[in-house]
Amino acid sequence: MNPTTSRICLPALAILAAALPCAALAQSGVKPGEETLIVRLGAVTSNFETYARIDGTTNGGTGIDLEGETGLNGDKSTFIIGGTFRPFARHRFDGLYDSVKRSASKSTERQFVIGDDVIPAGTVLSTEQETAIGYVGYRYSFLKTPDMEVAAGLGIYGGNFKFRFDAQSPVVSIDKSTTLPLPVLTLSGDFYLTENMTLSASLRGLKVKIGDVDGSVFQAGVAAEYFFTKNFGIGAAIDRLDIEADVTKSGFRGSAEIKTTAGRLFLTARF
Repeated sequence: MNPTTSRICLPALAILAAALPCAALAQSGVKPGEETLIVRLGAVTSNFETYARIDGTTNGGTGIDLEGETGLNGDKSTFIIGGTFRPFARHRFDGLYDSVKRSASKSTERQFVIGDDVIPAGTVLSTEQETAIGYVGYRYSFLKTPDMEVAAGLGIYGGNFKFRFDAQSPVVSIDKSTTLPLPVLTLSGDFYLTENMTLSASLRGLKVKIGDVDGSVFQAGVAAEYFFTKNFGIGAAIDRLDIEADVTKSGFRGSAEIKTTAGRLFLTARF
């Protein structure tokens, strides 16, 4: 677990552990669709497809398949935290955070141009890539019954993507990063099969240009949750997330494309 993830996940685990005895004493519990707060904390295993191009001051960079050409591991496990706040029956606010850091070293099989550096074939190139993604969104349930609700809304992904390349012969030291604030439209459905079992599906996406970022986001996911008590349960989910962006910032000129297929197992608490 990286330090950033630890700082977020460990306090959340402590809060859930402290809340458990109190919730066990509560006899009334919470029915699905009537909760005020849902907190989810768990493990996620992601399969990455990452492409990057970093342009120089006067030249275009080489598009690089980071898993295939620099040796980054395409599969990575980490922790994820998320939740939903429902201040009113049909109104919900969602949030999540995930951070992944990968590194590898491999001899290049072709010449790369990264920024203003030309890296010949045969260079032992060390690569480090870090992705931190946060999401906040609002949903309004335009269809709501005791057994289901369908909602639409708006959200925004805030991504921070870091790329570092180092080599000794020739000497290379490239450290670039960019943030990608990208809004999305959302659509979701929650199906309350019983008071203990919930199935959910979600779609998020939009292509938009905001200032110096021209990008798109697409997300699709399905999830199932089972509650052992009125307040506490477990869940599993499968998600697909695609983020693409062309960036023309002073500190980063180029493009980044990150696609992940992820499976999640998590603890869930509702109050």
